[in-house]
Amino acid sequence: RNITKALSLKPSAIIINLPSNDATNNYTVAEQLANYDAMLAKARAATVPVWITTTQPRNLSEAQRQNLMAMRDSTFARWGSKAIDFWSEIAEANGRIKSIYDSGDGIHLNDAAHAILFDRVVAAEVHNVAALTDSVFLDLVQRASFDFFWLEANASNGLIKDRSASGAPSSIAATFARWCRDLAARRQARRERAGGVRDA
Repeated sequence: RNITKALSLKPSAIIINLPSNDATNNYTVAEQLANYDAMLAKARAATVPVWITTTQPRNLSEAQRQNLMAMRDSTFARWGSKAIDFWSEIAEANGRIKSIYDSGDGIHLNDAAHAILFDRVVAAEVHNVAALTDSVFLDLVQRASFDFFWLEANASNGLIKDRSASGAPSSIAATFARWCRDLAARRQARRERAGGVRDA
């Protein structure tokens, strides 16, 4: 529901920040990642770029802190440059909040920690999305379009769903997937010839 509401506001970008509630409620990492995938599919369909923050340290049980750290690592691994670090410097090695960043309840961060998190969002340049040039905006749209066809492909037969919704059918529209991949390859080749630059 939250992603649907966010998209209804026509945002230039979205930051997903789920610090610890899922771990507190004992959701597995796999369940959390599936929820992220569902939200990202909706954002991709609306061509809205998304950044995802890592989990945050909390003074929870050992098992819950391990869950937070596993989710932190999965966030970095899966979303790379679109992952924003809300963990390092404010966390102890065991996943607890460093005392200088604890508001006093072992759960919420204080203003000093929030200043660090703010600086990291600024460093990710999320705020610059609204001022994108046409070229950079088209890059984002093309990347989102390619990602849909790439990520929604059936590993067994290569067919692409018409929509990201669970159980959506695959029709003749799925043939666009091959065109999408071909165009991406040609575009990359042009970039390499123009300046020797290769996408990550």
